[in-house]
Amino acid sequence: MSKYGVAIRGIGVSIPEHIVWNDDLTGLVETSDEWITSRTGFKARRVVSGDQLVTDLAIESAKNALAYAGMQGEDIDLIIVASSTPDYIYPAACGVVQQGIGALKAFGFDMMMGCSGLIYALSTAVQFIENGTAKNALVIGADTHSRYTDWYDRNTCVLFGDGAGAFIISRHEKAGETDVLAVDFMLDGARGQEIKLPVNRDNCPLTTPRQNIEKSAIYMNGREVFKFAVGEVPRLMAETVKKAGLTPQEIDYYVLHQANARIMTAMAERMDIREEQMIVNLEHYGNTSAASIPLALYDALMSGQIKTGNTLVLCGFGAGLAVSTAVMKWNCVDHRTDAAPATLQTKSLEVV
Repeated sequence: MSKYGVAIRGIGVSIPEHIVWNDDLTGLVETSDEWITSRTGFKARRVVSGDQLVTDLAIESAKNALAYAGMQGEDIDLIIVASSTPDYIYPAACGVVQQGIGALKAFGFDMMMGCSGLIYALSTAVQFIENGTAKNALVIGADTHSRYTDWYDRNTCVLFGDGAGAFIISRHEKAGETDVLAVDFMLDGARGQEIKLPVNRDNCPLTTPRQNIEKSAIYMNGREVFKFAVGEVPRLMAETVKKAGLTPQEIDYYVLHQANARIMTAMAERMDIREEQMIVNLEHYGNTSAASIPLALYDALMSGQIKTGNTLVLCGFGAGLAVSTAVMKWNCVDHRTDAAPATLQTKSLEVV
């Protein structure tokens, strides 16, 4: 039995200013705006520039989530960062975020599970809160795949963008109440090589040199990833909804990893999800990996599409090959006192 329930307290996001439009890529590879849009749904993607780090995005998203929750960094006692594109192997990103937001009493760790990492991290934080170890947790999904992409590979350079998104979750004030109704996961390591990002490091010079050094850039077998997503994701989402004690008719919105428009359409058709129930904002950001779910949810909140009291299914899928799903009630209150911010989509059209 859980000792405490969990409340969603805040959400925050961060995206780089620099935009790479589809037409910009025509100078790098043989492609066109029509080719990219018809196959992926992407029109643009945000990418870091200069010395900007993935932890810079993570810190900004965390500060925005704290403002949304009406909290300070010192209130946080657990930080989990889900990222597959760290600035360093160590120190861990959670420590950089801790210092950046002044959460000096917090402990934390990083998690590397690709596009499903945000929900893996969220579920882990839920368990720390439920068992009483933590009171207020900060969960961040942040990735900068632009620095791990071969920009002369047409199969991958059209896909990825950078960004960060954060949730704050806390002990529920009401005993026996919780906003996170169910979580579930699956992993198929036998197909893990279908998406990979090799780490290229030489051996010690006193040993035999490595013979098969793979290129340190993203590789993806799009056909196999499509089959995995369309085959496994709907099944796991249905099982998680059932685990939450709900029926599909009681779900208001599905906030899925924004991998590819064709994948999302195929999954919606398989699950008989109405178009208006599927949250889609990938046109402006590309595939932002662990950041894509909070980015999509934030836009839907700011546009008024998702409202307080809605029941949501959040689902990440990809590298591993893995799937992670959460069913939650969105009862989060925006404590920001300034003017209501525009959606990120509006902002993306304003920056040239």
